[in-house]
Parts: sequence; structure tokens; C-alpha cells
Amino acid sequence: MFRGKKIKILSGWSGFFLGVAIVFFGIVSYIAIGNTISQATAGPSSKADGFTIGAYHVDLDVKEDGKIDVDETVYIDFYEGGHHGIYRFIPEWLKYTSKDGKTSSRKGVITNLRCENETYTVDTVKRKKRIKIGKSYHTLSEGTYRYDISYTYDMGKDPYNGFDEFIFHAFGDYWGTPIKAASVTVNLPKNFDPKDTVYFFADKKRKDDITSHVKYVVDGSTLYARVNSDYDLTKSLTVDIELPEGYFVGGADNYDSSALLSLLICIAYAGIIYLLWYRFGKDLPKEPETVEFYPPYNLDAAQIGYLYVKDAGKKLAISLIVELASKGYLEILNTSRKDKLKVKKTEKAVDDLTKNELLVYNKLFEDGDEIVLKDHKNFHKVYSQIAESVREEFQDKINDIASYRVKFLTSATPFWIILIWFITYKREMLNPAFSIFYVLSYAAIVVSLVCIYQMHRKSTYGEVVAAKINGFRNYLEVAEKDRIDMLVEENPNYFFNILPYAYVLGVSKKWIEKFPIPEGEEYAYVEKIDKIYDALAYTDGTATRSSGSSSGCSSCGGGCSSCGGGCSSCGGGGSW
Repeated sequence: MFRGKKIKILSGWSGFFLGVAIVFFGIVSYIAIGNTISQATAGPSSKADGFTIGAYHVDLDVKEDGKIDVDETVYIDFYEGGHHGIYRFIPEWLKYTSKDGKTSSRKGVITNLRCENETYTVDTVKRKKRIKIGKSYHTLSEGTYRYDISYTYDMGKDPYNGFDEFIFHAFGDYWGTPIKAASVTVNLPKNFDPKDTVYFFADKKRKDDITSHVKYVVDGSTLYARVNSDYDLTKSLTVDIELPEGYFVGGADNYDSSALLSLLICIAYAGIIYLLWYRFGKDLPKEPETVEFYPPYNLDAAQIGYLYVKDAGKKLAISLIVELASKGYLEILNTSRKDKLKVKKTEKAVDDLTKNELLVYNKLFEDGDEIVLKDHKNFHKVYSQIAESVREEFQDKINDIASYRVKFLTSATPFWIILIWFITYKREMLNPAFSIFYVLSYAAIVVSLVCIYQMHRKSTYGEVVAAKINGFRNYLEVAEKDRIDMLVEENPNYFFNILPYAYVLGVSKKWIEKFPIPEGEEYAYVEKIDKIYDALAYTDGTATRSSGSSSGCSSCGGGCSSCGGGCSSCGGGGSW
């Protein structure tokens, strides 16, 4: 794109906002994905710290709407002193596998978490409620201690179609020691038929069926179960009771509808940004290229070079030096030193010079009428002046100003959308049935960032100029001899007039090859392009030529070459 001074400010701020938004989005994504991975892979210590579990009983009082009043009684045998008490993790999010084999994440709501007759604190650690029982200033001696933990666990609405099912993971995983004398009592709200409907698993995916290791009886609506003493229970005990459809009635929706709404807002935002890009950022139709025998709109070499390759370095200045020489405003002279090249002012009046030509002319001869390029220490300052000159002239012509304004106005908006997405993700209130919207909204944000980044284009005039410059360059590459001869006949200085343009357009070698090698000073003048570049390499403190910048010609024993550029988330517990 062609940018001007005003546009540079607009695109600079919009680029800053957009760049920070992209970095922010990357950090947010890294944190979100990293937390997900760490929560999925991290587990507590596999070995208990100085204690065993002598007995563990859980009472479950199940309500018709899926709420469960849970009372846990655990006996901890400390065989080492120095402990303060225990802690217990109770996850709010758990995976459940129903009788149809489908595993899904469900969110429970834990309330009234407490410990009777003991000092405790409650907090949340990595998506799990944690109750920490004991006093930091009191150390327990060895022996057996009883802890009574109670809470209400709301499992929410029954999610299954065609059947209902009670599933509960008792005890929690990862205590780090076998759970002895493990027992569960389940008080359901209605009677049920226990035949072929009660199962016990040692895992959450119904694969490790240990029903044969559990003794249980059903009395009306109450299930009494105890794990056989010969079975080593090291993880949670999943109680699974199949029930008829409609057994559970009502139930709370533990998911926040605003979470889905937030993600839909992210998607809608991307749609709006896409429409804005389509209206203001999508490139206008390309203009057909036309054959141009002369520089379009009588532009000088620096203007052509900047508009074509946006080069603001030596290349533009070199082209103008060559242009001034071809027009007879200065002479380029060799010296006895090969690395020294003189530029001498002629007597020709400078009334007809373009603004850019005059910038170069005045800078060259600011200290005299004849200078050695290598010794000119201030000439490099003209590089940015030339680029600024072109920008000032073409900013409102070449660029679609409305496009840049839309880009500027939309560049800060990704911050808020990314923040909405991240907060929604961290709150974990989305119904898993709609988890695909995390991915869709994430992708939508990426699309919106790309659209904002691309929210810039050339104006109709800019497309016309680009087409004409490309047409002119193509002509310089493929011009036929007959056409060149005709143009030379009309203008004997045609070769030298066009040479600066061929140089900035990166086709100087092809242009030169179309002409017989001149004799004497004329051809020496052509090969001086490379010497000009080498001489200017010292004026800004650089001593070597950059292969990515140089497009000059060098004499190669009778030939001439150019290197020009172109466009082209388990419960459990432990001690502490």
C-alpha cells in the first residue's frame, strides 16, 4: 500500500493497537490452553503423607430435583506426628459416563461445605472446592481422628434422554492410601427396582466394574453398600443406579446462559468486522495494465521507485542522481581513485527540476559545485526527505482514506472481545453441549484480527497508477527493438532518460541489453551506477552493499548485470 504522512500516523496507531491485541490474544490463548493442559495432567501426590484411612462412610440424601445432601465421616490414622489436620478436594466439574457409554462433563454446584466441630477454611483450587481442616498453630499427635464433612451437591437437570440415572463419585480419588471399611448409603426420593440397575465402578468411565466386590441391599428407596474387605479400594467408588425416565423432576440449570451469549457476541463481532473489511478493506478491482513507453503521469524516478517498491533508501537517491545527469544538470566523473566518484554541477538552470530532483541537487552541492560522493557525510539525510516528499504528494491520492479510518477505529476493539472470550472461558459456566462455541468463537476472533490487519487498500486512482507503473515496467522488460528504434529516433536521449526508471524498477540489465554498448564516456556513465552506490555506502556509516537493496549495474567485461528487486480438568484429599 502507498502511505502518506497522515496515513502513517493512522496506520501507526492502528497497527500499534492491533499488534498489542494480537500479542494479548496470544498470551490469553497460551494461559487458557496451558491451564487446561495442567489441570488435565496434574495430579496429587501418589503417596499419603504419614496417615492411613481406617474407615470412610458417605451418606447421600438425594432430592427429586437432583440435589444431594452429602455427609462424609472419615477416620484418619496418623502414624506420624506433626500434622495439623486434613484437606479434601471436591470437584465442581466431573466427567460422567452413562449406561449408554457416553462420557460428558457436568457441572455441579457445591454449597454449605463445612466440617462439624472442627476449625476449617474453604477455597477453590484448580476447579475444585477445597476444605482445609485443622489449625496451623496446633499440631496433632499420633492416633486416630474423626472428621465429619458435609455439603450440598447440586447435580442439576438430568441430561439423559429415555432414562434417568444417578451417578455419584464417592470418597474422591488420590488420597494416596487405600480406603478401608468404605461404605455408602444412598437415600433416593422414590422406590426403585434394584434388579440389574445397581452398579459400582472403581473408575469414572464404567470400565472397572467392581460390583462383585461390593455388598449392598436395597430397602425401599435406600441403598446400603459396603466394599468387601478383600478389595483394595484406592480411588473413588462410583455408585451408578439406572432409573426410569422422569424419576428426577425439575432441577437447576447449573450453566449460565450469558456464557453462550458472550461467545455468540464474539462470533457476531467477527461477522461485523468481516463486513467492514468487505466494504472498506477488500481491494478494489485491478485496473488493466496498459503499455507505457514513458513514465506515467510524468512521474520522476524516485516517485516511480517509491510507489512500486516503497524503497526509502539509497536506491531512490541514486535514480535521481542518474536522472539529473541524463538531463544535463550534473556530470559524473571518474577520479584517479576507483573508490572516489565526483559529481560536478553544470551551468544549466534548475527551474524545471521536480521537487525530488531539487532535494537531491541541493544536497549534493550544498558545500560546493563539485563534490566527491564518498566524502559527502550528510547526503544520507536526503533519503528520508525524498520518501517524505513522495508521501506528502500521494497520501490522499493513492490510499483509500476511509479504509484507513475504519482500520484505526476498529483496531482497539479486539481487546474487549478477547477479554470477553477469556472471562467466559475462565468462569467455566458454559453448558458442555455447546463447547464447540469455544472453538468457533476463537476462530472468529482470529478471522477478525486478520480482517482488521488487512483493512487497507489503494484508491481507484492508486489502482490506476499501479497498473500504469506495472505496464511501464513490463514494457521495459519486453520492448521490441523496432519500437525502441522508433522512440530513439524521436528522442536520441531516450535510453538515458529511461535508465533511472529501469534502475528503480529492477530491470536495468534487461533495458541495457536492448541497446548496443556505447563507446567512450557514454558507457562509462552507465557503469557508474554501481560506483555511485558504493560511494554512498560510506556516507551513512555503512561500508558494504546490501544485496537486498542494490539494484545497480556493474561492468562485467563488456556486459552489464543488475541485482534489482521487484514487487512481487478429581477429588480426594490429604494431610497437612
